Amino acid sequence: MEFIRIHLQGWNQPRSTAMKWPVGLLAGMALLGFVAGSSSLAQAPSRGAKKRPSAPSKTPGADVQPKGVFVKFPDWVAGVAFSPDHRTLAAGSYGVVKLLDIVEQQEIAALPEPAGFVKAVAFSSDGKTLVTGSYQSLLVWDVATRKVFRKLKGHRGYVTAVAFSPDGKTLVSASDDESVRLWDALTGEPCGTLKGILQPALAVAFSRDGHLLAVATGDATRPTQKGMARVYDAAGTPQFDLDGHSRVVNAVAFFPRWYDACDRQRG
Repeated sequence: MEFIRIHLQGWNQPRSTAMKWPVGLLAGMALLGFVAGSSSLAQAPSRGAKKRPSAPSKTPGADVQPKGVFVKFPDWVAGVAFSPDHRTLAAGSYGVVKLLDIVEQQEIAALPEPAGFVKAVAFSSDGKTLVTGSYQSLLVWDVATRKVFRKLKGHRGYVTAVAFSPDGKTLVSASDDESVRLWDALTGEPCGTLKGILQPALAVAFSRDGHLLAVATGDATRPTQKGMARVYDAAGTPQFDLDGHSRVVNAVAFFPRWYDACDRQRG
């Protein structure tokens, strides 16, 4: 099992213990990883077989060392994204987005963002464009020139998440102003606003085929109000809600072949 692990930390963060999972993001420390190769699956003993005491298991990732460590952030690191070629990491903090070369382990550029914390970052599928979201600000950058060439206006709060559709034609942005907006990724023209959000939108994800869009919602300031995952089609039409959570829903992701999983569930 192989891991690549990146550690990001702001200057004014208290001392923290390194996380032992391959993937994570916590209070200014971003810990990202991916696994190559096979993994083992523990099996229950067959009927009638004598059970043996299980040996103490090792914490996954306990021996993994960081592949790179990047410091000198002004505050918490609030959003991260890899470029499609996995060479560049964009990391958003207060007032800045840093582009970091993972191979050479050095900073490439610092992109200024005067609108507060950069909570959302996303690369286009060709890696030529970077979108960043902060307070009432959604900026589109040319990665080569490191210049803003488009500003998308409409959100009245912090932009909490951004994502490109798999075909690269649509950009979706979520905000704590209880809105999710669709944009033409090529022209920057607004394509619509999703209906029925009714809570701060905290995360978004497209299915791999681009036919569905999931939105995570919830309000941490109203703990008695349940969060929800809402699913829309690519045009923004509501499909169904997943309302089994008792608290805020902070993240969403599709199973790579979600339709197979649904078929198995129905079967």
